[in-house]
Amino acid sequence: MIPPLRRLLRFLLVLLLAVLLLVVALRIAEPRLVFLPAREPVGAGPGERVELVTRDGLRLVAFWIERAGSADAVLYLHGNAGSLRGRESVVTALVQVTGASVLALDYRGYGESAGEPDERGLELDARAGWDWLAARVGPERIVIWGESLGGGPATHLAHEVQRDGVPRALVLQSTFTRLPDMARRVIPLPGIERLCRIRMDNLERVRAIRCPKLHVHSRTDEVVPFELGERLFNEACEPKQALWVDGVGHNDAWWSRDFVSRLATAFASMR
Repeated sequence: MIPPLRRLLRFLLVLLLAVLLLVVALRIAEPRLVFLPAREPVGAGPGERVELVTRDGLRLVAFWIERAGSADAVLYLHGNAGSLRGRESVVTALVQVTGASVLALDYRGYGESAGEPDERGLELDARAGWDWLAARVGPERIVIWGESLGGGPATHLAHEVQRDGVPRALVLQSTFTRLPDMARRVIPLPGIERLCRIRMDNLERVRAIRCPKLHVHSRTDEVVPFELGERLFNEACEPKQALWVDGVGHNDAWWSRDFVSRLATAFASMR
């Protein structure tokens, strides 16, 4: 028979190995859990198809819809799945909601854009969109719009470029506080948030972003819990306003006429 002490040591060793394997597996799987790109042709798009070049030399594909008579422009940063393909109606709705021109880009590794997605890469991609727009319309005319995961690069960009009157505004739609808070809800294991290397700390950034901010979230969001969006708004510095909606899910809000109408009204009140 194995002495009790030896059995205990063997159990602890097996437990330690199991924990180490879990940590390694989660570290390897983390990017695949966070970024869900579709590598696919995205077509011509609803407006002009343009190419951006990031500061680390990658080529990105973007759609540019120019609104005649508007000096403002929206930089739209989409969520974690898919690509620009299938988002044509969203980009078109953004033009209607804001009355502005819209640049929507695919991050690295998404659609036809080169590279592989990671947190720093998405920040560089957002900056490439900003640089392109700033040269075209001026930085004081740009609204940064981050939806879901896009809130990460959106808050980073807004914090990075901010000065008096720049950017014109920041919109955070269906966005979380920080990625470890999401991890706790998706993988309910004790201490899971400490294993996250991808941070996307929107909470820390909104406390210091001084431009006008519009926070949009559905109370019935089944992907990003409403409580995270509400906390993000509560801790953001002024000026800010919130649009809380009901009856739409995380991925179907843009197909609700009521949502689009209320969003247009909320956005117009920021002017």
